[in-house]
Amino acid sequence: MIDINPQTIDLSGDFGFKVFYGDGTRVDLLKRAGGEDAQAIFFCIDDRYMTAESLMPVRETFPRTKLFVRAYGREQALLLMQDDGISIMRELFESSIRMSAVALKYFGTDRAKIHDILLEFRRRDQSRLKAQFTSGDMHAGTRHSFGGDGSDDFPIADD
Repeated sequence: MIDINPQTIDLSGDFGFKVFYGDGTRVDLLKRAGGEDAQAIFFCIDDRYMTAESLMPVRETFPRTKLFVRAYGREQALLLMQDDGISIMRELFESSIRMSAVALKYFGTDRAKIHDILLEFRRRDQSRLKAQFTSGDMHAGTRHSFGGDGSDDFPIADD
């Protein structure tokens, strides 16, 4: 592990984890931490400006290592998508999906329907994200959104 927060490093040490201090995107530090032997490197940092371009030195130095990156939101995800070798987890999107599932359950929606709704939402969002990435236009793909075609109908029949 690599971290820039001394408190996190101290706490991790209490649990037996070896943590290096510094910027986890620095190639020299990744090498000292064993990056050359790693099958994967996870960037779980609070850096809303990390891009595929900023990770290029890491990709070039460790070409066989899979990179997993936490993106804060949609705009950052689009910047990271410029390198298809990066696996992206969209933080705001995933937490919003989880919150929606909890709310639907609270309001009495059955599990199967929640599952279907979330699958459809993910499918539409992925289509919109691809349209935005391909065109370079944040307004692209609105037809994939709920209500994007002028309709708020959801294509799942009631029980």
